[in-house]
Amino acid sequence: MTKILQLWLLLFLFSTLPSMSDEIRFNQIGYLPKANKVALVINSEETSFQILKGSQCVYQGTLSPAKNWTDSGESVKLADFSKLTRSDSYSLQVGNTKSEIFKISSNVYKDVSKASIKALYYLRCSEELKEQHAGKWARPLGHPDTECQYHPSSGKKTGTLSSPGGWYDAGDFGKYVVPGAYAVYRLLSLYEKYPRIIKDGSLNIPQSRNGISDLLDEIKVELDWLKTMQDDDGGVFFKLTTARFEGIILPHQAKKKRLLIGKSTASTLDFAAVMAMASRLMKPYGRTYTKDCLERALSAYQWAEDNPRVLFKNPSDISTGEYGDNNMRDNFFLAATELLVATGEKKYLQVINQNKLIFNQYSQSGWSSLNSNALITLTRHKNVLSKVQHMQLKQSLFKRADQICAQINSSPARLPDISYRWGSNGDVAFQGVFLVFAFEQSQDKTYIKAAAEIADYLMGKNGVGYCFMTGFGSKPVKNIHHRQSNADKVNDPVPGLLSGGPNSGKQDRKKVQYQSSYPAKSFVDDQSSYASNEITIYWNAEV
Repeated sequence: MTKILQLWLLLFLFSTLPSMSDEIRFNQIGYLPKANKVALVINSEETSFQILKGSQCVYQGTLSPAKNWTDSGESVKLADFSKLTRSDSYSLQVGNTKSEIFKISSNVYKDVSKASIKALYYLRCSEELKEQHAGKWARPLGHPDTECQYHPSSGKKTGTLSSPGGWYDAGDFGKYVVPGAYAVYRLLSLYEKYPRIIKDGSLNIPQSRNGISDLLDEIKVELDWLKTMQDDDGGVFFKLTTARFEGIILPHQAKKKRLLIGKSTASTLDFAAVMAMASRLMKPYGRTYTKDCLERALSAYQWAEDNPRVLFKNPSDISTGEYGDNNMRDNFFLAATELLVATGEKKYLQVINQNKLIFNQYSQSGWSSLNSNALITLTRHKNVLSKVQHMQLKQSLFKRADQICAQINSSPARLPDISYRWGSNGDVAFQGVFLVFAFEQSQDKTYIKAAAEIADYLMGKNGVGYCFMTGFGSKPVKNIHHRQSNADKVNDPVPGLLSGGPNSGKQDRKKVQYQSSYPAKSFVDDQSSYASNEITIYWNAEV
């Protein structure tokens, strides 16, 4: 696996001196040999640092002048050892304090990259996780979902639907079309550019050794579930959940009635976009499969044209995730983009050209902001646009990438602007993905180095000193808000899951105790902290 691919998916020895993980913050996974290598030294009077191999000093450097990191309320100095490129295991020493061991290696992200995809397997619904694939996280089949009752909001008064499979969305047991489609889109986008990134057999899932990439096999699990959510008229139901969240139990212990809730323009358009994309990229499963994907996409898009503003809001008796969105413009934009690339039909180009306010505007991404995804596809498939339009897209791409790089260069902690909202780590991860895309289009190493520094944040160089990926690093998050990990009596959480990260909103402040009012420190490694420590399939899809 190459360095760039590892970053996209992206993006332990003892010490003889006290561990200072809260005062020396660094990428606990490690660094690529040619990457920028910068650690944060917090509230220190020291002026120099050393890099040690065992007890031997192999590199010495001067700490930067102290600056106030307003997001964390801390005085920060930088230890820059970018010139050290030799692959090995090291530690960083400042005065009498010493970091945990980290590595410099061209394969440093190999394991965490695979784990971030394998984590989706652990989130499978309607399936027994066998020990040969799941290890100590094996569990019985939960939620067969073969007789799901229609809620009145679905437009149907009686009856049931069989809707098994797919992935649990987050810390709860719900399955939601909008975030599910977004996760599939991001993973298909990864596969489109790097089809060999996850090879057949590399993830040890039930479908391994079938001659098809394990990444595609895992994507197909969610795609096949999404197909069950399409109604006969082309519209797509919004979600499959219980009326209220279940308690902290394992899936097979959950017995509440499962309901098909809502049908909306957003869920239908997001479905259309990923099905159109799948019709191009799921060819290893045969023409019948891809033809079905395209037919479903066309049918869904027609329903959305006929019902352009059916917005979803939780009915009064439903309190599971709402994923509300009042702006359908970017949803139409993405669906039209993918259908244009899949079919070549010019009517979809007309829709794109009508959206001048979001064409050329790379924004923060996420399930509620889809235009960046559309622009990435349009930039890759330059022949569907005029040369002038394509040039405009690339100029806009590099302008946005330069903005992110400028933010990193001006930040006391060398970080991009961070929202510190619910799921802030997903926002940060997408900026890394975006910079990898900018490198893909330009071969400018400035962008790939900046992407690596964003990975540093997720893996430990942050306001709380945690590696936000379960199962990795010297100080990993352990108590994620995830029912399976909380209820399975296994000491370690399911590996490879990205925690949501610092959230200044602290919507769960009545249940958990935050130790700081600063946004970069608004995080608690507590299973009750859904605001800062939940997991989702779409955050993992960004890593």
